[in-house]
Parts: sequence; structure tokens; C-alpha cells
Amino acid sequence: MKTPDPGPTRVIQGIAASPGIAVGKVRLLHEVAAAVEERELAVAEVEGEIAAFREAIEAARREITALRDSTRIDVGEDEARIFDVQLQVLVDPMLVDRTAEAVRAERRNAAFLFRRHALEVIETLEALADDHFSERAADLHDVEARVLRHLAGTDEVRLPEKTGVLLGRQLTPSEAVRLDPGRVLGFATERGGVTSHASIMARARGIPAVVGARRLASLAHDGDTVAVDGFAGRVTLNPGPAEMERFRKRRRAFVRLQRRRERLAAAEPVTRDGHRVVLGANMEIPEEIDYIESRGADGVGLFRTEFFFMLHQRVPTEEEQVAVYGDIARRLAGRELVVRVLDVGGDKVASYLHLARERNPYLGMRGIRYLLSHRDVFRTQLRALLRAGTEGPISILLPMVHAVDELEETRALIAEVSAELSREGKPHDPHPRLGVMVEVPSAVFLAEEFARRCDFLSVGSNDLMQYLLAVDRDHEALRELYDPLHPAVLRAVERVVRAGHREGKPVSLCGEMGSDPRALPLILGMGLDRLSVSPYLLPEVKQTLRALRYDDCRELAQDALTLATAGEVRALLEERLGTDYSGVLRLVHESNGRREGGRK
Repeated sequence: MKTPDPGPTRVIQGIAASPGIAVGKVRLLHEVAAAVEERELAVAEVEGEIAAFREAIEAARREITALRDSTRIDVGEDEARIFDVQLQVLVDPMLVDRTAEAVRAERRNAAFLFRRHALEVIETLEALADDHFSERAADLHDVEARVLRHLAGTDEVRLPEKTGVLLGRQLTPSEAVRLDPGRVLGFATERGGVTSHASIMARARGIPAVVGARRLASLAHDGDTVAVDGFAGRVTLNPGPAEMERFRKRRRAFVRLQRRRERLAAAEPVTRDGHRVVLGANMEIPEEIDYIESRGADGVGLFRTEFFFMLHQRVPTEEEQVAVYGDIARRLAGRELVVRVLDVGGDKVASYLHLARERNPYLGMRGIRYLLSHRDVFRTQLRALLRAGTEGPISILLPMVHAVDELEETRALIAEVSAELSREGKPHDPHPRLGVMVEVPSAVFLAEEFARRCDFLSVGSNDLMQYLLAVDRDHEALRELYDPLHPAVLRAVERVVRAGHREGKPVSLCGEMGSDPRALPLILGMGLDRLSVSPYLLPEVKQTLRALRYDDCRELAQDALTLATAGEVRALLEERLGTDYSGVLRLVHESNGRREGGRK
């Protein structure tokens, strides 16, 4: 029998969700939904229909609870918590009681009415502008399908059993936790985002993944060859022989890189001449703590709490926040935990926070401005942070501060909250370390004033570069102008470091600049005390640091600060470090064979 010709090569751009390269046969995720038809009930059937519906709800609850328990045993408590949202859905009166009431009022079958109500909520979630909320629709899809299967008496749909690359519209949470790296080489879906349950599980299990790849399911066929690029967020269907060889080489290189990373995870972030750098990790959602610990971080240098907030359909309660912050502090066992209070606005908007759409959101109600205008949200988070501080040291970081008044108002509010907790007899840390994030030009010029009044400064390089250079960091045509080597950026960072040290306060940097191998020798040479980077990049940053000499970096930084253009800075780096900036690999190789103190 003649083998069918492969289809045309197609490249589909999506969003990188989990790093790595997967090459294999397509295994499509076929959506098999329980058949639901509208059926009119006799009066005598109504109560029996409601009883059957509630039994289906209870059966789904037992199933999800068992799945949660097995996930906790097999993977961990953090990953198991993804099912808590589904368990909450099963007791939500908007779905359960409303469906039962509709069965009585309309005398129609529960499956039809439950699906109708579920789809109304799903469509609302998917229509939200905020991706983090629309992703929660996957939880409801999962619950809906499970309940309908029980009502229909059908078996649960299984993932494809053959080894390959999964492609489909989306992976539900219950499917995501069953991903077996031995069979699932990678996956790509049309829906989902980097904070979806499927993406989280892919990163936890080392499975390359791409999400948001539009029209993927309609273009792919079972048995096609596919390459999933979890770095570039790209899916290539039926790549040609030359492309296949390129993907295979990249995959082999990535495997070697992973092995080196495992060795580097335990290495100290120390320069060749013995200068130790405090190297923390950025964290977006609590589930990342296991991965962060496995990468050998000194702690969490930046917990961006807005993403934790966005996982909820309402503002998390004080008790929910205490549980999350306290658990992380306990896990870190005294290591650094810097929590950035809620930073909404700009590109991060949660619908339940009632932020009005603004003509220029990056210059509008952002960060500390929002919090000081919504004291109820701010007080709840501060109360939770102070209470969680009994489990381990927690530093509070204020985003988008542009004036000293904002710092002073926050300090007064913390004092109020502490006095309130004392009156209530609730244990808490009355004097948490308080830091200011330097992200706007005014904060650069006021850095010394801030340093006198707070405990530490943190340079938010991503936003600082954007505001300092007047360049949208997501603007494709202007991407080259968003340059960490621009002399204004370097001088701004150096000014902040100098101001902090003059007042005896440590200065950290979080953002992509801290993991950029070109910029790292420069900011290290400026005397930066701490770095916080993506946990995925921790091994590369350690490798770069261990290849450098601190004394050389100090001299390099001083020379760079005298230059007028980014091109001149690059020429200086090329002269001193070599042209290969990818992890400063050339410097690594050359410095190992060179005399101590030698320099190209």
C-alpha cells in the first residue's frame, strides 16, 4: 500500500509556553462531547431528573477529588491545587442550583439546561480581554464535560495512547495532569496561555509546548510530522528534510543544555575572583515554587502577585492570600521572599478590579496609584503580607512609585494595618522590609530620597527602559530601539545603585536586563547587590557570572559609562569579552585557558 504523501509545510505562530523542541507524529486531541438533546419532561419526571443531576454532580466531585489526591502524590501539592477551582465550580449556585431550579420551572432535561448555563459562563470568560481570566474557561469546560458524561453514562475520553506530539484546540486541566513525558513528546493547542494549567504542567514535567496557535486543529492530521518549538512559540507541520535535521540538531543541543543546567543548578553564583552575587528568581504564580527551588535560587527576588490575583474570578480574600504567602515563606525557610504588591494597569487588567479602559493605560492608573486609590484592596493585601510574615521574612515591594508621597502614604498605611492586627490579637510582622521599585524616570532622580526612607531599592529594568527610551517594548518595528546597552539606561541604573549605596541600602535588579549576557557584566560592575531573573535562566546567569572577574567588570562598567552610543558600548564589549554573547560562551572557553587577570 502506498504511503500517503505528506501535506504541505505550514508554520503556525503561537505563544511559547514551555521550552524545548519536540519532533514526532501528530496525535490529534479529538473533542468527543456527550450528546445532549433538549427533552421535555413529564411532571412526574422532574424530581427524578433533579436527583440524577445532583448525583452526576456528586460523582464528578468524587472523581475530581480522587484526581486531585493522585496528582498531589505523583506530582505535588502545588500542581494538585489546580483542581480546587473545579471543586468550587461544582458547588457554585450559579450553575448547580440554577440548573435544578430551571428543571422545575421549564420541565426540560438537566443535561440541556446545565450545558446552556455552563456555555453562558464560558462565553463570558472567553470574551474577557484579560487572558488570565479567559483561561479559566478551561476549568468550566472540564467540569461541564465530566458532569455531562455522568448524566449520559459514557466513559471518560482518554488521551491518545500512541507516542507523539499532541495537537488540538485545548488541553483541559484533568488531561494536563495525566501528561506522560514518556509518551507525550510535546503539545500545541489553539487555546490557552502561559499561566494555563496545561502550560504549568508542561514546564513542571519538561514537555515542550506552544499555546495560542490559531487554526492548528483544522490544518493538522493524525500521522503528520510536526515540530513544536517551545522557545519561539512556533509549530511547523510537515517540515522538509533540511528543516527536520535542523530541528533534530536543536533538540540534541537542548538535551545537552538541560544536562549542563542540572549541574549548574547546584553551583554558586560567584565570579572567578570570589565575588558572591545574591541570585533570586522571579515568580508569577505560586505553583512555580518547586521549579524555582530545583534551579538553585537564593530565594524569590520578585513575586508578581497580579498573576496570582488573575487566577481568581474575584479579589482573593485575606485568608486565601495569607495561606499562599505563608506557604511560600515556609518553603523558602528564611531565604529571600520579595513580594511586589498588586501591579495592575497597562497590559495587566483584571475585570473584577473595575479598571476603566484608558486611552494610554501605561500612563494611567497603574501600580501604586491604583492601590492608593483602592484602599480596601491594598489593606487586604498588606494585612495578609504582615500576617504571613510570621512564617518567614517577607519584603514588600511597591510598583510604579513616582513620588516620595506615595512611599510615605504606604508606610503610614502599613502602620495602621499593624495596629489593627494587634488590636485583633492576630500575630504578624509589624516591621516588614519595604522597598521601592525604580521603573520611571522620576524615581531615578529621586532614588536618594527613596533610599533614605525605605529598606531597599529594586530596578525594574523592563518598564524603566520603556519609559526612559519612550519605546513600547512589544512594538515589533521598534524592537531594536529597546536596548539595555543604551547609555541612558546604563547611567540610570548606575545612578540608582550609587544612590542606594550612599544611604547604605542594597539595590537589586529584576527584569530581562539581569539575564542578558551583554548587560550582566556591566550591571555587575556597577556594584549591584542582588539579581532576580526568570527561573528558567538561572543556570545561564550562573554560568556567565562564574566566567567573569568582578574586578574586570568594575573597570568595564566605568569605561562603558563614558560612552555616548549603544554601538560604542557593544564595540567595547566585543573588545573585552568577544563577539559571542550567547551565555558569554566564548568568554567561558577562552577564560578557562587564560592566565588569571588576563584580558583580551
